[in-house]
Amino acid sequence: MKKILCSALVLAVFVAVSVIGTSRSEALGGEALGCWVRDGQPLSLSSDCLASRPLSSYNILFAVQSESGSYTFSWNTNGAAIVSGCGSTDDLCTINVRGVRDFREYPVSVTLFQGGRQFTVSAKAEIDAVCGNDFC
Repeated sequence: MKKILCSALVLAVFVAVSVIGTSRSEALGGEALGCWVRDGQPLSLSSDCLASRPLSSYNILFAVQSESGSYTFSWNTNGAAIVSGCGSTDDLCTINVRGVRDFREYPVSVTLFQGGRQFTVSAKAEIDAVCGNDFC
């Protein structure tokens, strides 16, 4: 009888560990990527961020949101200059772009890897055309 109880206990622990491990990796897919144009406005992340005032250059923060568990990351900044982050262990990425005389979009995406699975999220910053101290 002790052998059966011991076997049942081992089986219960195995099932519990399997379920916990599965639910954690199944969390992949609920994440989002937010961005914020650092131009003096309060921090507010969204998937489509806008510049609020004309500047000669902008630092734009991209941040993975709603994380669950451990990940590795693969960032695609589409050639924008990287200021900080954007590495395989970074859930944050800051790029720098210049204010120019025509409207520009700066899309960034990141692929998250967790437990042999992957999921890609994206966001974009929009900068209106800058003409000196004003938007054109």
